[in-house]
Amino acid sequence: MKKGEVTLIAFADFSRAFDTVDYSVAVRKLHDIGMSRAALKWIVNYLSLRKQFVQVNDKQSELAKVTFGVPQGSSLGPFLSMTCRTVYMQEGSTCFRYAYDTTMYRHSTPKHLDGCVQMMDDSLHSIETWATNNNMLLNEKKTK
Repeated sequence: MKKGEVTLIAFADFSRAFDTVDYSVAVRKLHDIGMSRAALKWIVNYLSLRKQFVQVNDKQSELAKVTFGVPQGSSLGPFLSMTCRTVYMQEGSTCFRYAYDTTMYRHSTPKHLDGCVQMMDDSLHSIETWATNNNMLLNEKKTK
């Protein structure tokens, strides 16, 4: 940031980031970034055919196929979640992504602040649209 500039910052928090990873989106995005066919096959195998059940006291549900999300505590979980959250920002925006949240900021001179605010609004709208299209949930209470 240069002297006399202002900084606009936005925080987007994704609810249940690991639970909402869509397998088909993950595989498509990994393919798009050039992952080898063998590695993609391994990822598909890793994610597919997983089952889970719920147990309360001594009662247990039937096994159910898992079609979304990555295993909790897995090494691949953060990587797959981050890969799925590739969002295209407005030029001039800087974006930092973590497993559950994204921070985006832009610098502006006071003279150009209105345009900068509009670009940030456009970027936030892109994040919202992207989240809807990719089955990700924005936590509205933590997104500022």
